[in-house]
Amino acid sequence: MAQIFPSNVDKKSYDGQQPVRLCNYTDVYYNERITADLELMAATATPEQVERFTLRANDVLITKDSETADDIAVAAFVPADMPGSFADTTWPWCDRTLAFAVTSRSASSTHDSPERSSV
Repeated sequence: MAQIFPSNVDKKSYDGQQPVRLCNYTDVYYNERITADLELMAATATPEQVERFTLRANDVLITKDSETADDIAVAAFVPADMPGSFADTTWPWCDRTLAFAVTSRSASSTHDSPERSSV
């Protein structure tokens, strides 16, 4: 049903690597949808990281850790391909309906805040 790919893309930028946009914990936590219009952190990645971790349509991103259990596995949906954009953890689903259900459930959990938009 799903595979989890923890990213090893560093938040720092290095000479000789490709510039990318990095979707981090707060981007996922405060947005149910990750879209091209979001301001994402500038970073760099190797060609192998670009191939493996680019955000693709129907990916579901999750927060992989937190200070409290309620903030682990908060989900955000990627509705369209985002070349050059990466996340800390991606959870690509084969079934778009299931991906939508996961992000819809996240909106009603205890981590919800005024900044978090609804689906």
